[in-house]
Amino acid sequence: MKKLCVLLSVILCLVSLCGCSQTGDVSNVEIISTESDLFSQEDILDAINVVKKEFSGFTGCTLTKIGYVGDEKMIENLSDEVLDNPPYIILDCEFSTSESSGKDGFNENETYKYGIWKWYLVKDSFGNWKIDNYGVA
Repeated sequence: MKKLCVLLSVILCLVSLCGCSQTGDVSNVEIISTESDLFSQEDILDAINVVKKEFSGFTGCTLTKIGYVGDEKMIENLSDEVLDNPPYIILDCEFSTSESSGKDGFNENETYKYGIWKWYLVKDSFGNWKIDNYGVA
C-alpha cells in the first residue's frame, strides 16, 4: 500500500509539472539579416542569442522573427558620441501568444508584429550583451 501511494504521488507530480512547462518556443525563428556598419554579424547574432534565451521563459509564446533594427534606426536613437563604439543594440521581433500567455502580461492568442516589439541590449564590462529593456515601442 505504501509503495502504491508513493508511485501515485510521483505520477501526480510528473503530470502536474508537464502542464506547467509551456516555455517560449524559439526553435523555428527566422533571423532577419540586416547589413551594418556599426556591428559585426557576430555581434548581432550574439545579441539575438541573448534574446532567444530570455524569450524561452515567456509562457506559451512562439518567437517567429528577430533581427537588428538597422543602422538608420540606431542612429536615430543614439547620440553622436556613442556611435563610434556603440554599447547598445536594438532588435525587432515578431511573436505569437497562446491562451496561457496572459499570465505573463501578454494579450492572449495575438501576434505581435515585426517592428512593434523591441529589445534593447547593452554591453557589460566584459563585452557581453545583456538585456536592458524590452517591450512595445
